[in-house]
Amino acid sequence: RPENATYLKDVWLKQSLRDMGQPATRSDFVNLFVNGLYWGYYNPSERIDAPFCASHFDGRAEDWDVMAGDEAYNVVEVRDGNQHDWDEMMTMVETASVSPAAYEAIAGRVDLENLADYMLLHLFAECEDWPQHNWYAIHRRATNGLPATAWTFLPWDQEVLLDRYMRRDRSGVDNTNTPARIYARMRAFPEFRRLFGDRVQKHLLNGGALTPERSISRLETLAARLHSAMVAESARWGDARKFTIGTSP
Repeated sequence: RPENATYLKDVWLKQSLRDMGQPATRSDFVNLFVNGLYWGYYNPSERIDAPFCASHFDGRAEDWDVMAGDEAYNVVEVRDGNQHDWDEMMTMVETASVSPAAYEAIAGRVDLENLADYMLLHLFAECEDWPQHNWYAIHRRATNGLPATAWTFLPWDQEVLLDRYMRRDRSGVDNTNTPARIYARMRAFPEFRRLFGDRVQKHLLNGGALTPERSISRLETLAARLHSAMVAESARWGDARKFTIGTSP
């Protein structure tokens, strides 16, 4: 997608979520050489798996369940652990009546503040290649003397966002068996709507992480790191322009 690729959107999204106070993998930019041949600019990232969870969030690797949105759209892939607790949580969400008791029960299974921030960011950025896939959910089972943790959601592979040529309203996302489905169901609860509104106020106003000033600064800081390296990248792989100047698709 040379018309809107920037090499930094996924990194921007992850940094944005960290600035919102939520977890996200870290990544960096490198120049890659293969047997001495310059191969271009690459963006290695931490892998979301059980060892990652154990190192960042405590517990043993074998205690963690890691679910991922698979390349086969709307299919959950078990990356580590098992799917039992995920299915149990999703059943609770799907069948819950709208009541304070049901809300508290779900809040014991899902980190709702994390869900609100995760969804707000993806809606704000108008992520296209999601939520049918490209998401992760992690949770530690109650083992080895440690209590179970609520399901937490992490972003992944979000390069199709903030596009110049297309605007997308993603507020109605509701894909089955995904974080978006939990969000869609929770919107029926007044407690969650208040929570989501509070997160909107925190992040979109008064110097919050998603205000224009901070969003642009975050993007420009990343772009400054890539600027010079793009000369070598373009020399290696050619111009990224899809259409010649003065023409259109």
